[in-house]
Amino acid sequence: VNAEAGCNWDDFVDYCVGLGLEGVEGLSGIPGTVGASVVQNIGAYGQEVASSVESVEVWDRKDKQTKELTNRELHFGYRMSALKASMYSAPATPAADFFPTPRYVVLSVTFALHHSATGVVGYGQLAKALGVEVGERMSTTDIRNAVLNVRASKGMLEDSHRYLTEAMRGTKKSELVAIAHNAQRTQAGNDEPDYNRHSCGSFFMNPILPKEQAAKLPEDAPRFSATLPDGTPGVKTSAAWLIDHAGFHKGYKTSENATAGLSTMHTLALTNRGGASAADIVNLAKTVQDGVERAYGIRLVPEPVVIGMSLK
Repeated sequence: VNAEAGCNWDDFVDYCVGLGLEGVEGLSGIPGTVGASVVQNIGAYGQEVASSVESVEVWDRKDKQTKELTNRELHFGYRMSALKASMYSAPATPAADFFPTPRYVVLSVTFALHHSATGVVGYGQLAKALGVEVGERMSTTDIRNAVLNVRASKGMLEDSHRYLTEAMRGTKKSELVAIAHNAQRTQAGNDEPDYNRHSCGSFFMNPILPKEQAAKLPEDAPRFSATLPDGTPGVKTSAAWLIDHAGFHKGYKTSENATAGLSTMHTLALTNRGGASAADIVNLAKTVQDGVERAYGIRLVPEPVVIGMSLK
């Protein structure tokens, strides 16, 4: 299935599930576009976009020509790709060339998906919501709906009101906007904006640590097998756990009147509570980064591309 870069990501997922294709259903509800999905190598609930991408059509800003990059050439990693890497000289450090757009500008993406009306439930939280065991197969439609419900329960969906504005109208399928709007109204009990959804999603990446450093974490800190950037075995831990246990709990704000704060439903989402500026978000982010570093010696790295400011 080929999709142009500007296609709304969740529209694409809904289209594939509707065709009876398996491979992206676990990525339902992630805001953004198809083009952005491969830059970031988005992932959630046991799936990553890397596992379904066959190739990406790009414009090479250096060589001034269109190219086709294969999955292997994209060098996908945890929230990373050759596209994103071309913008940075080090984590959160913009490179001299190309930033804030990759060297390779995505034009379209070709996905290789499976003809199947069922998919694998690959994540514990999702399995619990579906009442099955991890590894079982379920209808891709049921998986998609469960993912949307779980994300909504954590405030990790878009505020559907954005698609009712003039600037965003027509950028997402109208029937899906209506479904999202009705679901949000039902969940909230009103038709007001949901400020927990006014975020960039997960703001910090889960750190991947050398085993020696991970051994210094508290015993109850989450630990998952992972691979370090140099290819050696490492340990992934939870950024949300680090933030919470460093004293930044759900709803945390730097001051009582601050217009930016952590979501009241998820510590990993930095939210605009109404009228926040970029500087307000940066102040909150740096406060969290500094606090986690003091507590655990780990500097959290942001997921979003930050322009015109530093969040090292």
